[in-house]
Amino acid sequence: MADYNRDKLPKIFRKKYNPKSLKRKLLSRIYIDDDREYVKGLFEQNEKTLQIPDSRTFEKDEIKRLKNMASQIKSQKGRVHIIWITALVILIAAMVTLVNIYKNPLVKRGLQYALENIFWAKADIDYVNLKIFDSSLVIKGVAVANKDKPMENLFEIGNISVDFNLVELLKKKFVMDLAQCTGITYGTPRKTSGALPEYVLKAKKEKQRKRDEAFEKKKEELLAALAAQAQDEITDILGFYDPETFLKDSLNSLQTPAMKDEIVDDMTTIYKDWQNEIESTKDQVKEFGKEVKKYTKMDISKIDTPQELNDLLMQINETKKKAEAFEKRAEDISDHFVRDTKTVQGLADKFQSSVKHDSDFIQTRIKSIKVPDIDDGKRIISSCFDTFFATLLGKWYPYVKDGIDMAKDFQQSGKTLPKLPEKQKKQKKLVVRLKGRDVTYRKDLPSFLMREIRLGGNSPDKKFSIEGAVFNICNDADLLDKPITGGIDLLRGGYTEKLDFLGDFRTSKYLL
Repeated sequence: MADYNRDKLPKIFRKKYNPKSLKRKLLSRIYIDDDREYVKGLFEQNEKTLQIPDSRTFEKDEIKRLKNMASQIKSQKGRVHIIWITALVILIAAMVTLVNIYKNPLVKRGLQYALENIFWAKADIDYVNLKIFDSSLVIKGVAVANKDKPMENLFEIGNISVDFNLVELLKKKFVMDLAQCTGITYGTPRKTSGALPEYVLKAKKEKQRKRDEAFEKKKEELLAALAAQAQDEITDILGFYDPETFLKDSLNSLQTPAMKDEIVDDMTTIYKDWQNEIESTKDQVKEFGKEVKKYTKMDISKIDTPQELNDLLMQINETKKKAEAFEKRAEDISDHFVRDTKTVQGLADKFQSSVKHDSDFIQTRIKSIKVPDIDDGKRIISSCFDTFFATLLGKWYPYVKDGIDMAKDFQQSGKTLPKLPEKQKKQKKLVVRLKGRDVTYRKDLPSFLMREIRLGGNSPDKKFSIEGAVFNICNDADLLDKPITGGIDLLRGGYTEKLDFLGDFRTSKYLL
C-alpha cells in the first residue's frame, strides 16, 4: 500500500499551532474521543509550536479519515457571526445618532408648522428637548404672533414640560408624572414682524375656501339628517299615543274578523252542496219507493205462463240494481256527511283559537299604554339640541361633538370603583422561614394618573399673575391611596393671595 506525505493532508492539519490554539481551533471541534486522541498524537513539539512532522507518512485510509474530519470541522459554524453583529451594531448606533441629532429640530419644526397653520401667523420656539427613552418633552420660549397685529404676540408660553411613565404606558395605563405649562402671557411686543409670507397666506386662504365650500355642501345634508332623526325620535315615542293609529294597528292585528269571513264562505258552500244533495236524493227515493210498492201490490197467483214469470224475474233484477245503486248513494252521502262534519269542527276550533288570540292581544295592548317617561323626553330633547347646535356651530360642530363623546367616555371609565379587600384573620405561623433577602415590588397604579399638574401666567405689565398646582388626579383613589391636593397663588395689585385645597375620595377615609 502506497504511503503519502504531509502535503496530501488537508490545510487545517498542515498549519502550525500553539497549545492553546490547537485545543481551541482543532481538538475542541472533534467530538469523537478516538479521533481526538488520534489527531492529538500526530502533532509534535517543534520549538514553540506544534505541527505534524514533515517526515510523517500516511496511508490512504488515514488520509481519507483526516479529510472527513477536516470537512466536518469546516462545516461547523460558530454561534456568533462577528461580521453581522458588527454591522447590526453599527446600523443601530447610526440610527440612534441620527435620531439624537435630528429629533429635536424635527419636533420643533413640526410644532411651528402646526401653530402657524392654526393661527395663520409666525410661531417661534426657543428650545425643544425630546427624550424618547425617558418619555419626556420640554419646550421653552413659545411665541405666536397675532395675524391682525404682526408686531404683537397673540400669546407666549415660557415653559411646557410633559413627563410620561413609559413602563406603565406599555401596561395600557396612562401615568403622567408631570404636566407643566407656565409663563403664559399675551399681547407682548415682537422685535420682528409675525406676518406669514404672502404666498403662504394665499395658499392657506385657498385651502380654507375649498374646505368651507365642501362643508357648506354637506351642511344642508347634515341638518336634514339631524332633523329627520329628531322627527323619527318624536314619532317613535309619541306616535304610539295617537288614538287613530292605536285603534288602526289594533284592528289590523285581530284574527276574528278574518275568521268570520272564512266561516261564512265555507258554511255557504256546505249549505249549497247539501241542498243539491237533498234534491237529487229525494227524486231517487221516490222512484225506488214506487218500485217497492208495485211489488207489494202484485198478485203472484195470477202468473200463468213462463213468459210472465220471465218478465217478472227481469223486473226484479232491474229493481235489485236500483237498490244497489241506492245503497251506494247512501254510502256516498254518509262519507260526505263525515267530511263536512270534520270541516265544521275544524272551523269551530279555528274560531275558538282566534277568539283566544284576540282576547290576549287586546289585554296586552291595553297594558302597553303608558305615559312617556324621562328617558323618552331626554331622547327628544337630545335630538332637537343636536340640530340646534349643528346650525349654531357650523363647521366646528363635528369637532365639538367628538370632544363631548371623548368626555363621556372618560367619565364612564372612572365610575367603577374596586371593592376593598376584606380583612383576613391572622393565622399563626407554624413554621418560621430562614432569614433571607426581602424583595419589595412596586405598588400597582391606577389606569389613569396625573401626579403633578402646574399652570401659571401673568399679564403683559406683570401686575397680575396666577400660578396653580394639582397633585394625584386619578380614576381610582383607593388604589393610589393618596388624596388630591393643590394650591393657587394669586398676585394682584401688589397683594398676594394663597389658596390650598385637599380632596380625599378614598372610600375608606373621611374628608376632614
